[in-house]
Amino acid sequence: MQLRGVRIEPYFQRYTDTRPLATARGELFTRPDSSSSTERYFAGLNTDEHAEVLDWLLEIASLIHAGSGIESSINVAPAIVSTERGRNDFLYLAASTQVPVTFEFNELPPDWSDAEANRLFTHIRERGHQSALDNFGRGELDLGILSRLNYDTIKIAGGVTVGFDRGTESQDRLERIYRAITDAGKQHVVQGVEAQSAFEWLKRVGYTTFQGYWFSIPSPAIGLAHPA
Repeated sequence: MQLRGVRIEPYFQRYTDTRPLATARGELFTRPDSSSSTERYFAGLNTDEHAEVLDWLLEIASLIHAGSGIESSINVAPAIVSTERGRNDFLYLAASTQVPVTFEFNELPPDWSDAEANRLFTHIRERGHQSALDNFGRGELDLGILSRLNYDTIKIAGGVTVGFDRGTESQDRLERIYRAITDAGKQHVVQGVEAQSAFEWLKRVGYTTFQGYWFSIPSPAIGLAHPA
């Protein structure tokens, strides 16, 4: 896909799920073929361009599911859903997507109430999909959000996981997060797992679903959409 004269490529990173018979899943995302950082490039896009990228990724998610049976998780830029028109267009795209997708939200529009956010998550679920809170635990820890907002899945920030064995603070944080997620009845994905020791410790705590370089690196999504 070409956008603003820059080619962007789809990549996929699988989750590792230790639960028997768990659905094969992973994260579908893009990287620009540009000298600019990925974050800077996407920060410069307008709302319509973000929606165009999302529409394109949903098409790829459908191809991946058809080719490999793997479900995709896709990040949604907050600008896409910040207006009523944008939300309606987003929900139209979701309704048009025939394979299950998890829509990740790193953040929500700052002026939203909990009721507005939960209304969106309900509409997503009604269309056969799920929602996820991305990068949870980065910064000040707000465990109350897990019960206030009806996300289906909580993705724990990689920064919480990295360096967990250098002291008890990170371990305590991860144990508290696990208990809160379990009490709220939500699914989880632990991001940033980069060592066997971290994986084994997290399993002992009770975590089951992981994403990180210890298991796999992001690879071009075309290989899953059109497996050899």
